[in-house]
Amino acid sequence: MELKYTLLPGKDEARLGRQDFADGRFEWIRLPDESTPDGIMIARCTIEPGREWPEHWHTGYEQMLFVVSGSGVHSVNGEKRELYPGVVEFLPVGASHYVLNTGNEPLTHLSVYHPITPKEVRELALDIQGDEIASVEEQIDPIEFLRTPVMQSIQDKFAAAVGLGVVTVDVNGSLVTEPTRLPSFCRYVQQSSKAIHRCPAFDPCLREHVDARGYTMLNCCPGVACVVMPLNVNGELLGYMVCGFVKIEQSDESHLDAVRRIGADFGLDEDILLEYYEEMEVVLKAQIVAAAESLQSIANAIVSSQIRETQRHHESEYHAEMVKKLQAINSLEHDLQEAEFRALEARINPHFLFNALNTIAEAVSKSDESGEDMVYALSEFLRFSLSNTCSTTTLSQEIKCLENYLRIQHARFGSGLRTEITVEPPDANPVVPSMILQPLVENAIVHGLSSLKYEGLVKVAAVVDNGWLTISVSDTGVGFDEDMIIDFPNLSFPQRKRQGLGLRYVRTKLQHTFGDEYVFSVESLPGHGTTVLIEMPAKESDIL
Repeated sequence: MELKYTLLPGKDEARLGRQDFADGRFEWIRLPDESTPDGIMIARCTIEPGREWPEHWHTGYEQMLFVVSGSGVHSVNGEKRELYPGVVEFLPVGASHYVLNTGNEPLTHLSVYHPITPKEVRELALDIQGDEIASVEEQIDPIEFLRTPVMQSIQDKFAAAVGLGVVTVDVNGSLVTEPTRLPSFCRYVQQSSKAIHRCPAFDPCLREHVDARGYTMLNCCPGVACVVMPLNVNGELLGYMVCGFVKIEQSDESHLDAVRRIGADFGLDEDILLEYYEEMEVVLKAQIVAAAESLQSIANAIVSSQIRETQRHHESEYHAEMVKKLQAINSLEHDLQEAEFRALEARINPHFLFNALNTIAEAVSKSDESGEDMVYALSEFLRFSLSNTCSTTTLSQEIKCLENYLRIQHARFGSGLRTEITVEPPDANPVVPSMILQPLVENAIVHGLSSLKYEGLVKVAAVVDNGWLTISVSDTGVGFDEDMIIDFPNLSFPQRKRQGLGLRYVRTKLQHTFGDEYVFSVESLPGHGTTVLIEMPAKESDIL
């Protein structure tokens, strides 16, 4: 029997979208692919009455959990918390937790997963680009580098960081390092000469199935998955790093029958093979995706280091010194990106995310087709918020983000909430500070229309004329006194809280981007609504 493997996701979308476990199931609403490279995953999770999702570590990803129905206990790093409908929990990377269903009905929650490269992997990537690779003093052919003790050390450290099996093979599928944390099942199968090149990790034709630009998830033995990352230096394929070798499906009789056929075909002891198969760890797809993201960073670091080493031995001492300076610059850029990301995380409004998940949960529970549209809108909104690390964006991207936000708000508040967005001229697309429209529109809805049962009109108009961009956000809401507008910077915290912090946030963004070269004004009349007016230079992306 030849071992077959398929790309994940494969043809059976319904099967791949669901993971069944002894204690419950995960129904994946969103998994990342080449069209959604942000890595964000969303799943509907169900734990049966009296069952427990066993304790595990969040290796390489953070999670937000929203309870839809049922009740239970959630233990996070030893602290127990009650679960009931409406509860939102956040689990940082590295957290240890378990969930116990204490009720008489299934405990259902929505989970949003976001891959975060573990600190150990980030440090390893920096080591690869720095002292660790530099310790190889003489020039080594890039292919031969894979066979050095340095590569073995990199593989061992990465496997320890992600908690998964890892191997490195050349283009012919031959091992160039000793396998690290490889399950006994895989080691036992590879003992058979008939198994050579019948596993994705050892297949010389692997390049036909793998994306040369990034990682590929493969399904090899029954219910077993791995992630393959090609190593290309100067256009030459050196080999592959492969990690995973874990089950993403709970074993059933069909899996065991397939394992028995593998044993018979390869001449292996059936009882030993089945015992090793049952010992294999079953993990969420979120952990595999998170490991893939980390593997990509390590592969990029290895490739970058090898390109640098090749250049170093063919260039002058002066250029070698310049490379070291570039390494220092890269390290500073890394620190800056980390700081920008931490600041960016603060942009996500937890109340909006809570309400969005609540609306999606209601739609999913009612089998409403709008649930899929809202999941897409929320995913796109999160992707823009998390991936846009620049302080500016284009007007079209900013409006697209706003439209995704409004799709969710329309689903929440119904036909009573009306919105209009216009751009003049229609093809105008200047650079604007990122995330300035959504806070203003949220302010209009929450503070202008909430007391009117969210019935009213919110208009957003953008006009480019004579080198200036004018944006107005108006609503037909309750409005507020003019003296609150004039003295807004000096309002007490309760007053600012009532009026919303969106105005201060947007004005700060404008000042940071344009200095004093902008206009920001607010007009409001009690009972007639509010208009926020912004004027800023209409600059092209290559100018700002």
